[in-house]
Amino acid sequence: MAVESLKAQLDSTQSKSRILIIDDSAVIRKAASKMLKEFDVVVAENGELGWNLILHDTSIAVVFTDINMPVLDGYGLIERIRTSEDEGIRNLPLIVITSEDAESGAKERVLKQGATDFISKPFNSFDLQARASAHCNYQRLQKALQEHATYEPVSGLLNPRGLQVQLEKDLSRVLREQQSLALTQIEITNFKEIYLKVGKDAADKIIQLVAKLLQQLVRKEDSVARSNLSVFTLISPAADPQAISGLAQRICDAITLIKASLKGEAITFTVSAGICALEDGGRADTQAMLSQCKQALNTAKGLSNAHIYTQIIEKQGKKTALKAISIDKLLQQLKKPEFSPSQDQLAAAREQLKPLYALLD
Repeated sequence: MAVESLKAQLDSTQSKSRILIIDDSAVIRKAASKMLKEFDVVVAENGELGWNLILHDTSIAVVFTDINMPVLDGYGLIERIRTSEDEGIRNLPLIVITSEDAESGAKERVLKQGATDFISKPFNSFDLQARASAHCNYQRLQKALQEHATYEPVSGLLNPRGLQVQLEKDLSRVLREQQSLALTQIEITNFKEIYLKVGKDAADKIIQLVAKLLQQLVRKEDSVARSNLSVFTLISPAADPQAISGLAQRICDAITLIKASLKGEAITFTVSAGICALEDGGRADTQAMLSQCKQALNTAKGLSNAHIYTQIIEKQGKKTALKAISIDKLLQQLKKPEFSPSQDQLAAAREQLKPLYALLD
């Protein structure tokens, strides 16, 4: 009932939807624009110019694109759109218009990559108008619903808006009670490459599998979000930084052990994790926590000998980092009875020893 009411409101206030047509043929651009005269049409002559329009114009509701174009072709454009870090861009309706025949395999390829629909040239005004109207109406409704949604449809986890709301609640409580809080971001760093190999449907199934895995491994009081294409964020209130580092390691290990293959070839996953830990009595706001957690993740991705990096906000507001340690130094330190290695240091050592384990096996 709420959806029907929202749709009625949208229909009553409907303005011209903006459609982007990308084709290197001036004749095709002109013909398509004429057929879609009831819409607000913008055009581009290649994928690169079209991509720049998409990046800077959030009002674009539907994209029609050719395949064979100079600079950036249709395949490259689909790849950029479907692997974008911006959820709005990632979910844009994308209709391919091409003269490629059925035997070329173009239709199967673009649909596997994530194209929404496919029209063969020469096209007619009915085909173009019908698809434009259907996808514009759907896109308007989806955008309106997403403004209030707190969950991401593919994974079933919190979306960025839901993450922000939940983090504000948890942070407010731990600050009031002077408890700790850890924010962890885990990224499948080679997910774009995997997406290009397996296609959209299989990539979505991988996201669903990882989401289920995360929900099984975290505590009941933790919250999990899909905050980006391949980034998952965990909120862990009243959690010890060392314990969360261990949890992050278990999650990373579990993801790398996922068994998947394409045409008999094993698909491997590379994973990194960044942690921002607020100590008991420390002070921070949601944006500071999210920003520092992202910095920690970027640091982890840049390390050659570890894939987890922890940044701590102490009571005085001073930031410290639990950095990786070399194997030689770790062995020297272990000779000291009082030395107790951190989870980060153990994780780094485990990562460095993987080649040796493989050789011994």
